[in-house]
Amino acid sequence: MIKKNLKLRFFATAIVLAVCITTSGCAKEQERTVTIGESNSPSDSDSDSEASDKTLAFVHNNVKITPNDLVDPLITALGSDYTYYESPSCAYIGLDKCYVYKGFSIYTYPDDNAVDHVLQIVLTDDTLSTPEGLIVGDTVEKVIELYGNDYTESDGSYAYTHGKTTLMIIMKNDRVISIQYCYADSNQ
Repeated sequence: MIKKNLKLRFFATAIVLAVCITTSGCAKEQERTVTIGESNSPSDSDSDSEASDKTLAFVHNNVKITPNDLVDPLITALGSDYTYYESPSCAYIGLDKCYVYKGFSIYTYPDDNAVDHVLQIVLTDDTLSTPEGLIVGDTVEKVIELYGNDYTESDGSYAYTHGKTTLMIIMKNDRVISIQYCYADSNQ
């Protein structure tokens, strides 16, 4: 049973990561000012009023992590208690990197200047929650209670998009099996 759940989580994560890489592979970089915990995507402020009230970001030890943030300041703020993996990027020039912390992972992508940005944050077990209180194992009713009805549902996945961030909640048997924050640049 445990091996089956791990395989499902790995499979779900791999699918979402592939979608995120594929959909953001041609993104044009824009000049921006970055502050840890702040979205550095200029069009985030142009989103509708409901989206401006919500920021889709993961918070760990008072460090706000948003897709497309610069990676180096985040890793410094989060500390060195992680496992690191890298591989040549199939969508970008440079390396795709993964920082695995207890309970979550940060996947990166390099921009045209080889500067790493957050591509995806994946909550890997039920030891951590989203800022709104969602954890792996929660019900579909809790997802809708916390995030509302403004989602796109596809094959058991609920996608909430605000600005350039998509919160992907993958379900199986009406239970959350994966929570993922993805960079979803619409200016491709």
